[in-house]
Amino acid sequence: MSNGFNKWIAALAIIFMGFAFPAVLVYLSAFYAFNIWFTAIFSFLSLGGAVGIISIVMVGTNYMGGSDSSTEKQKMLRAQMIETLKEMDEVIFYLSDIRDFLKTEE
Repeated sequence: MSNGFNKWIAALAIIFMGFAFPAVLVYLSAFYAFNIWFTAIFSFLSLGGAVGIISIVMVGTNYMGGSDSSTEKQKMLRAQMIETLKEMDEVIFYLSDIRDFLKTEE
């Protein structure tokens, strides 16, 4: 599945766990004499679950999967480093030629 689809599923779970479920519990406790302590405990647990899902999604996208742009940036940086090393090899070659020429002139 795509990364965007996973983010939408996580967003729906966060909305349901963080907002809808506690709202239903408060409604039940207000109008149907549902126990207020159960409402408080389950609301707290659902909010904790929503925070947990947010943290899992954030950690998953930052550390495990990364993004395509970061992979491309790494490839570009690697290519730039290789080009720089090739240029440095050329500079070393020219400097050694200059050194040899100066040694023969003495």
